[in-house]
Amino acid sequence: MNDTTGIPVFDTPVMRKLTDILETLKPAQRKVADFILRNPLRAAMLSISEIGRESGTSPAAVNRLGNKMGMNGFTGLRNALIHHLLTVISPQAPVTSAASESFSLEHQLNLAHGELALIRRHNSTGMLDEVLHILAGAREVYVVGAAQCCSLVHLAASQLETLNRTCQTVTLASGLQPAVSRLLHAGAQDVVLIFSLPPYHPEVEALATLVTRQGATVVSITDSPAAPVARATTRTLFAPVGPKARGSGLWSAFTLIDTLIAGLRHRDEGSGNGSQEQMREAVRLVEDARDHLQQGAQAYAFGRPGR
Repeated sequence: MNDTTGIPVFDTPVMRKLTDILETLKPAQRKVADFILRNPLRAAMLSISEIGRESGTSPAAVNRLGNKMGMNGFTGLRNALIHHLLTVISPQAPVTSAASESFSLEHQLNLAHGELALIRRHNSTGMLDEVLHILAGAREVYVVGAAQCCSLVHLAASQLETLNRTCQTVTLASGLQPAVSRLLHAGAQDVVLIFSLPPYHPEVEALATLVTRQGATVVSITDSPAAPVARATTRTLFAPVGPKARGSGLWSAFTLIDTLIAGLRHRDEGSGNGSQEQMREAVRLVEDARDHLQQGAQAYAFGRPGR
């Protein structure tokens, strides 16, 4: 299970409580908790009936979750969610009106701006640095995903290859067995980068469990701590999907890929400077040795008696 400490949108009492008790909840309560974790800000603005409907459960299930959390039903749960919202949300967050719902370039750019803020609130600098360190030291990177995440898999692999990383793409397009066969080669020096966004595929979580048992390091990119793959890995970056997204819903994930590539390129350039300095020093030493040998050979030649 992921540690969400330091991630602004999940590092509040109500979100930590939900994450901690997730595995102990009954199915209906679990659905409500999953919905809140996927919509940690929006949930505060919904009624008990709306949360029940959007989570595919009922108002009674929402109320029982509040009791399970020791919050005296929905009243206490909603107060906690409102407090969470006020703690996290930026005061400058734009308020959209009905007029802005029509499609336009400006509207889409505003949505993109909002998603950027969501990405920042859903991720910590510490986790990003850890993931970059892991990817930088990998012998081989296996990039895994299914369905709509296949485009993310191929994009991430192609970008990693431009940085001279050895990559393999693993999708479920040809079925589970070929994917398992390829991942059986992943070992302790390898990294498995898994993309998993709604609708989730249980096979992806199973693959994460498989490669973890083999000793490979697993990094996941998903939408919330409630995602199945987040529970199967310990290092996760979150790509939240805004409630008003009308496109593919992959914009946040594309942004995270770009961020990882930029971070790796920055690290490579830094280590490249050190490598260049080491190379110059090695060349200097070789040239000094060559000059010394040449001087010794000349002295020997001039000192030899003629025939």
